[in-house]
Amino acid sequence: MVHLSMSRRESETCYPDAHNLRSHPELGAFPGLQIDMPAPDLQSGLTTLHLGRVVHYVETCTSTRDLAPLLLADQDLPHGAVIVAGRQTAGRGTPGKTFASDTPEGLWCTLVIDRPTPEPITLLASVAVCRCLRSFGLLPHVKWPNDVLIDGLKISGCLSEPAQRPSGAPVHLLSIGLNIQQATFAQTPLDGIAVSVRMLLGEGCPGIPRIFCRLMSMLEDLIVTCHDVRAEWLACTAMLGRWYRLVRPGSTILIVPVDLSTEGHLIVQDAQGTRHRLAGSGDLDLRPHPRQEPPASR
Repeated sequence: MVHLSMSRRESETCYPDAHNLRSHPELGAFPGLQIDMPAPDLQSGLTTLHLGRVVHYVETCTSTRDLAPLLLADQDLPHGAVIVAGRQTAGRGTPGKTFASDTPEGLWCTLVIDRPTPEPITLLASVAVCRCLRSFGLLPHVKWPNDVLIDGLKISGCLSEPAQRPSGAPVHLLSIGLNIQQATFAQTPLDGIAVSVRMLLGEGCPGIPRIFCRLMSMLEDLIVTCHDVRAEWLACTAMLGRWYRLVRPGSTILIVPVDLSTEGHLIVQDAQGTRHRLAGSGDLDLRPHPRQEPPASR
């Protein structure tokens, strides 16, 4: 693993709310991990019962999703434990895609969530991110299957994969990436594609610990109280009734999202009025299309 050091200046810029700094030397038991900087105190503003109460911080790793199963097997992490990275050298997106997270200016983390939980947990997580950002005065919406956008630009992505405790008990490994302190994406591959909280709020941008605590609170509340993930997701999306170009291997068609199934499948209608059910997968891509007229009805 390539290890990159985070300077104290970078740490102070990205975590302006942090006061008490803490390290987790037990991570050094895993080959290739190096802890050169103490972890930012992400927990000082927590109001949750479980989520975020145990935090393992690593300065640099390939992906917190890669690290989570190792820690789960070694320490049987409790429900709500979070693995946080300052940088990820190989952040993971949907299958076959990556998530740019190689700077210490965002929140890159994976949570251990006991099952059963409201399903699909990935859609529930995107709703939690949306609510969190709205609480800071932003206007995000969720894009199926796992993105959060503001003005068409990606600010966050969520992924979930099943795993097991050493006892065999099932858990979710829920990964969330959130752009927070980046000043610009100009002259990078993300220019015109991504946005950060700082780019939208300027000097009023909250520090990463404050956003972390707010997100943990929003997510825990949804896990405990949500009885209808579909309804929560539909309330946070702007996709319905808009044209998209559905790109799949060997084909491209125009579709309009019209609903979400209880299983989390996106229900879409093509230009001929035929409905299709899409399952979240890395082999499809939804891109906005300027077409305005409604699809044919059947």
